[in-house]
Amino acid sequence: MTSGSTYFINVGAGGTNSTSINGTTVSGADSWLNSINSPSATLIAKGGLGGATAVGTTAQTASGGAGTVSQSKGDVVFSGGSGFSATSSSGGGGGGSSAGIALTGVSATSSVGATAPNGGGNGGTGSSSTGNGTDGIAPGGGGSGASDASQNVRSGGTGGTGQVIVTIKQLIGVAALTPIENWRQQFFGSATNSGNAANSADPDGDGLTNQQEYIFGTLPSAPTNSALLGTSASSTHLTLTFMAIQASGSNYTSLTRHYAIETTTDLTIWTPVTGYTDITGNNQTITATLPLARPKGFCRLKAWLQ
Repeated sequence: MTSGSTYFINVGAGGTNSTSINGTTVSGADSWLNSINSPSATLIAKGGLGGATAVGTTAQTASGGAGTVSQSKGDVVFSGGSGFSATSSSGGGGGGSSAGIALTGVSATSSVGATAPNGGGNGGTGSSSTGNGTDGIAPGGGGSGASDASQNVRSGGTGGTGQVIVTIKQLIGVAALTPIENWRQQFFGSATNSGNAANSADPDGDGLTNQQEYIFGTLPSAPTNSALLGTSASSTHLTLTFMAIQASGSNYTSLTRHYAIETTTDLTIWTPVTGYTDITGNNQTITATLPLARPKGFCRLKAWLQ
């Protein structure tokens, strides 16, 4: 679990059925806790195959299936108690209790619902005369059986609402992403300096590495950087134009983008152009007009973050 995140808990409902076959079991719904508020393949809590009531006929008294922790998930599993299997003369059977915080549930031994250990719910008491069963007590107490002297169908008691207890043993802090990691996460879905997201990679094939794209504020996924520095020339002068993009947002927290124009005649020693040595990016257009170098000259746009 991550500190500051929101998690959702769903408590599964118990199962019921209307079969007259002894031992029939209907699974209860899963309980789960996750951050997407929806059942998922990974269940933090999963209910076992709970027992369910069965409907008797004039020929037999039907018993519901026994509860079990089969298929349940969790570090510690405590099963609920079993309900009492009543006879035709004893009325409805009592419901078993749910498990407690640290103990398994108690099984009913008569029409009286079982008393739960600490933290659990008591079972419902069975009907001793014609009538429906009694609901179990939350959390998770089993419903009791019904009774009817004329063999009419009666409803058993509903199990009490369950509960999910989550114990957080330790919260492990997750380091905040650095600005460039945020940038990688936004454009590549990964904050790791590897693969297409690596600083040295050029996934859009425009000649700029990801690190250069990050510094210049250009898109690493679109080859649109050929005109970072616009140029036009007359017989005597060269005009340079570029957009000084502001560094903003979580990708550039506490960082400012700076620009400089530099020139050289030998591609070895670069000299900053006076008046254009440290321009702070504020989304403004910069234009510089320089005398043409003879017989040859080169210029470049430099950017950095600090």
